[in-house]
Amino acid sequence: MKRLKCNLRKAIKGNAIFFTIFEANDMDIKILSLRIECASGTVLVPFSNHITFFYGNAGVGKTTLLNLISYSLGQDIIRTRAVNENVFRVCLNAVVAGRQLFIERKIGSNLVVVNDGNIKKSFVAKSDSGSNMTLSNYFYELSGIQPIEMLRGRTSKSVNISFSNFMWFSYLRQEELDNTLFYLDDKSNNFKRYASNYVLRTLFDDSRIIRKEIEQKVNRISEQLENIQSRQAILRELFSVSSILNIDIGNEIAKKYRMVTVFKQELEKSVQKVPQDRAQLQQLLAYAKNIGRYEAEIRYLREISKLQATQKKYHYLYGEYKKEQEIWLSKIKNLGRKDFVGNIGLLQKIFKETLLEVDFPGFTEKDVVIISTDTFIPAAYSSVGKFLFDYRTLSSSGIKTIFKICYALSIHCFIRKQSIVTLMPSFVIIDTPMKNISERIDKRMCNKLYSYLYRLFSRGGALYGVQLIVVDKELPEEFKNNDVIYKMLTKESPLIPL
Repeated sequence: MKRLKCNLRKAIKGNAIFFTIFEANDMDIKILSLRIECASGTVLVPFSNHITFFYGNAGVGKTTLLNLISYSLGQDIIRTRAVNENVFRVCLNAVVAGRQLFIERKIGSNLVVVNDGNIKKSFVAKSDSGSNMTLSNYFYELSGIQPIEMLRGRTSKSVNISFSNFMWFSYLRQEELDNTLFYLDDKSNNFKRYASNYVLRTLFDDSRIIRKEIEQKVNRISEQLENIQSRQAILRELFSVSSILNIDIGNEIAKKYRMVTVFKQELEKSVQKVPQDRAQLQQLLAYAKNIGRYEAEIRYLREISKLQATQKKYHYLYGEYKKEQEIWLSKIKNLGRKDFVGNIGLLQKIFKETLLEVDFPGFTEKDVVIISTDTFIPAAYSSVGKFLFDYRTLSSSGIKTIFKICYALSIHCFIRKQSIVTLMPSFVIIDTPMKNISERIDKRMCNKLYSYLYRLFSRGGALYGVQLIVVDKELPEEFKNNDVIYKMLTKESPLIPL
C-alpha cells in the first residue's frame, strides 16, 4: 500500500506500521533535456525517461555533461577548460513533481531562474544568510514537504537539510566513488556527515526525528489552547458583570423588531394627517424616538450576539484543539524504534540481494549485511558473525566503487518499495564507474554490474520508472537496445566543441 500523503498518518505494510509526517507529492524528477549555450553555438542533449548512456574516451565532455545537470539543480560546478572558455549558460528542461520547468543558470552565477509555464521565478542556489528564497526550498514547496531541520544538538546551529544533501545519493560523482561513502564516514567534515545521516533518518522514520516533529506540533497546539483560554477568561468576566449577555439575544432582537414595525406603522398613519395640536406633534416625535431607541438596542444586541457567538466558537475550538492534542500526545506515547529498526532490516535485505546480484567478491548467500542504526554504514559478516568487510576496509578502489553503487541502488529500491515521500530525486546518475575498475582483472564484475543495472531500470525491474543516466568509457552490450538513448562522444565530436 502506498504511504498516505498526510500529516503523520499510519500506513500498514504486512505486520509493520510506518509513519509519514509530511503532506507531500514526492520529489519525482524527469530530466527531459539539457540546453548548453556556448560561444560556438547551442548544444541540446535529450534524455530518455528510463535509461540514457553516454560513452567515449577521456576528455570528450562526459563528466562535464553530468556536472552541468547538477549545476542547473543548484550544485557547484567543476570549471573545466571547455566550460571556462565556451559555456555561458545552461537550461535544464525537466518535469519536477508533475510540473514542467525550465531551469536556467549562468555559469558563475548564484542565481537560478525557473520558468514555470508563463511565470518566471528567481532563486539563489546557495544562501549563507538563511534566506528562504533558495532553489532547495522551492523544491521542498513543490513536493509539499516541510523543510527538514537538523536538531540543534547535532550541529553548532540549526540548518535545513537541503536538496544538495539528498543529491549525494542520486548523483554518484566519479571523484567520490572510491573515497567516501556519501560522507557517512567523513570524520573531517561534521556537517556533511550529520547531513548525510539525517537524509537517511528521514527515509527510515527514525522515531527521534518523528518525535521532534510531533513535539513541535503539540507545542503549537498548546500555544493555541493558551490563547483561547485567555480570551475565554475575558469573555467570562464580561458575562459575569452583565446579565444581558446571558439572555436569548435572538429572541430579544425579534421582539424589538416587532416593536419597531408597530411604531413605524403608527408613524405612517399619523404623518398622513397634518398635526392639529401640540399633543399630536408630540405623539409623532414619540413614535420616531421609540423607533430610534429600539433600532439602537437592536444594533447593540447584535454586537452582544457577536460576543455570544465568539464564546461558542472558542468553546468549540478549545474542544477540537484538545482532541487533536490528545491524538498527538498518544502518538508520542506509542512511538518506538520498532518501525525504524524494521526499515533498517529491510534495507539490509535489499543490499544483500544487490551484492549477490553483482557477484560481489568475498560475499556469499550465507553471509549477512548489518547496517549501523547510528551511522548507517553497512558491513558484511559471515553466518557465524565474523566481520568480513565494509567500505573502509575494502582494498581495491574498483571494489569500493561497486560497493557504493550497490548501496545507492539499494537505498533507491527501498524508497520505491516503501513508497517513501522524500526530497531525494527519482533519478540515479553514475559517472564513469569503470574508470576505477580494472576491466582486465574485474571484467566479470563489470559485466555483472551493467547487466544488473539494465535489468533493474528496465520494464519489470525494481527501479523501472526511476531515470538512469550513466557515462563511461564503453557501451555495454545490454545497453545497445531500442529502449535506451545512447551516444558516443569523441575528440572529433565532443560534447562542447572548442
